Amino acid sequence: MVDESKAYLLIDAAPDWRERLARLLEREGCRVEAVGDVAAGLSSLRGAHVDCVVLDPNGQAADGVRTLLREVEELGRDVVLLGVEGAAAEPLVGVGGVCIPKPLPRPREMLQRLGVRSAPVAAAPTPPGSAVGGTDSKELHLLRERCKDLEARLAEQVESFDDLRESFNQELSRMMNIVSNIMDGILFTDAVGSIRLLNPVAEEMLGLRAFVAVGQTLDDLEESNELLDEIRATCDQRPDWRETSKTVEVHRDDQDLAYIKMRIGRVVDFRGEFAGTLIQLEDVTAEYKTDQLKNQYLSIVAHELRTPLTGIKTFSTMMAKGVLGGLNERQARVVDSIREQSLRLEHQIDKLVNLGHLDSNDVGQDLEPFDINELVTQASVPFQQVAAEKRITLVVDTGAAPGAMVEADRSAIRRAVQALVENAVKFTPDGGHVEVAVRQRDGQLEVAVSDDGVGIDPRYHRRIFEKFFQVEDPLTRHHGGSGLGLFFVKSIVEAHRSEVTVRSELGRGASFSFLLRSHEAETADETLATTPQTTAGTEDD
Repeated sequence: MVDESKAYLLIDAAPDWRERLARLLEREGCRVEAVGDVAAGLSSLRGAHVDCVVLDPNGQAADGVRTLLREVEELGRDVVLLGVEGAAAEPLVGVGGVCIPKPLPRPREMLQRLGVRSAPVAAAPTPPGSAVGGTDSKELHLLRERCKDLEARLAEQVESFDDLRESFNQELSRMMNIVSNIMDGILFTDAVGSIRLLNPVAEEMLGLRAFVAVGQTLDDLEESNELLDEIRATCDQRPDWRETSKTVEVHRDDQDLAYIKMRIGRVVDFRGEFAGTLIQLEDVTAEYKTDQLKNQYLSIVAHELRTPLTGIKTFSTMMAKGVLGGLNERQARVVDSIREQSLRLEHQIDKLVNLGHLDSNDVGQDLEPFDINELVTQASVPFQQVAAEKRITLVVDTGAAPGAMVEADRSAIRRAVQALVENAVKFTPDGGHVEVAVRQRDGQLEVAVSDDGVGIDPRYHRRIFEKFFQVEDPLTRHHGGSGLGLFFVKSIVEAHRSEVTVRSELGRGASFSFLLRSHEAETADETLATTPQTTAGTEDD
């Protein structure tokens, strides 16, 4: 074994490994000097007494390594080369050194390879009259062994902790690099609302600087702009903690408009408890303007189609009423068919015209209290005749919520209900069943439209709400349509801070539903918000 009083010179370009090995050697009572390159090693070798040189030649200049080895040989010192074997170990011939090839052992095992052993624990002097080698001597021996074992375990735990810390730092650095270079803006606030993360893209979008904003709450920030104000308002209006998605129009300094899609979601920790809020900002200006141009073009086309359609409707109505002369039975059937097809065309044109209104912020803003049962009943009337022709039983059930009042946009909700009923009747085969119901659920009112029609493959449950999307299925393809009905429903329901739920399988019908807050609940919330809070107790007169 090598004496612990030896002086070691560590030359290694990797600082973590160098420092850890140096600490272990010093802990064993060795004198250690650790440097990073051969040049510094030569200086130490010439200026102080060194018994053993531990050298990792990787990353070092070859000439410097040869010079160092020559001087070590001339001085008659020990040398240990790390990570070399075979032909690479030839320079050690005649130097009397040791080669430890790759993979290198852990630092604790490295001490054993270097021949370092722990210094013996000094034995306590034996008091006069004590029995040498007796019970006390055995206990002291066992205690020393336990101490050595604890020291070895502690050293292993320190090594393990160093490894974990290094892995954590690498993973953290990798994650921060990803967040900093992601194309979307990322803003994270903790459970108490303090900003903890703000990447460069979010800095530019919000006009903030991370070194100023981090640690403050959104309300504490002095900066104010359209996007930041919208984030503040949305974060303050999240009682149910549902994910919020909204497109915000932002005026830039160059007078150009930008459109930022804002997603706000709840973050939970490993215990499932609330840990903060994640805000994702995506610049959708190009997509928004392209979509806007499409809607404008469709709106122009729809308005242009209205002019000839008005003439067709007018003249067919005059012919049907006999204003232009009597019609025989065959001619009357043809005229009725013209009128029916013109009404269908008018309905499709109305959808194209309404398409532009859905992208504006006006949908769901014209709120008023009304009886949801009455609206659902009236919205189902236009489809009674079509259902009767297909021998479909169309039932409106409002018994579960008598006198139910909601506060919503009446015309928008009517369009949503009619779109659902129209789809249900269209995709239900002859002799089927369609039910429109209003029910109480969790303090809210649920509007549901169910049928026993062809159903929808679960793979398409998300896509059916996309604009112009139609399921490419032999059972549904021949029904036609524009693919806008469910898109209208989703847009209208989301404007009322709710969501559409679909339950369906192929061949087993479909059920669409959405929730609306009752007018009584809205009124109670407003009363609670405006009523001053008083402290229990009485005042002394």
